[in-house]
Amino acid sequence: MELGFQRIYTTNFDRWIENSFAHWKRPFHKIINVNDISESKSGITDIVKFHGDFQQDESLVITESNYFDRLQFEAPLDILLRADVLHRPVLFIGYSLADINMRYLFHKLWKIWRDAKISKGRKMSYIFMSRPNPIEEKIFDKWGIEPVVAEQSGTPGLIAFLESLQKRAAP
Repeated sequence: MELGFQRIYTTNFDRWIENSFAHWKRPFHKIINVNDISESKSGITDIVKFHGDFQQDESLVITESNYFDRLQFEAPLDILLRADVLHRPVLFIGYSLADINMRYLFHKLWKIWRDAKISKGRKMSYIFMSRPNPIEEKIFDKWGIEPVVAEQSGTPGLIAFLESLQKRAAP
């Protein structure tokens, strides 16, 4: 909460992120579809629900067909993510190359930058890795995504990483 991320993308259907904002009395704006994008406001964290939300059953991505549709990465939420990656630093947490959706997304983003032939203007993206994986690290490097490997594996490593970000962000 204290890091003040402008936008959080999640594939979770649940409301845990929203509940944490409510608990800490922090404003947020949930984005599930294109209509929600237009209601985004500066200074309020957007929570983008890539795989839908339990409050809108039609938005849920749970069947194989739903996942195949998501692989097109042409929906408004996908375009929003691509725009964010093109003009601001992005931190990916909880993703790995074991997920075909993420491999395809990272590949598409890399192609956009490669085809633009402009490397100076590119904002760095990062991926938090809870365990070292030299092969994945090399692939992420190739795609221009800097791996940040935890010193501890699993949840303790993630907590330590987020706490270190919090310390750096503190005035």
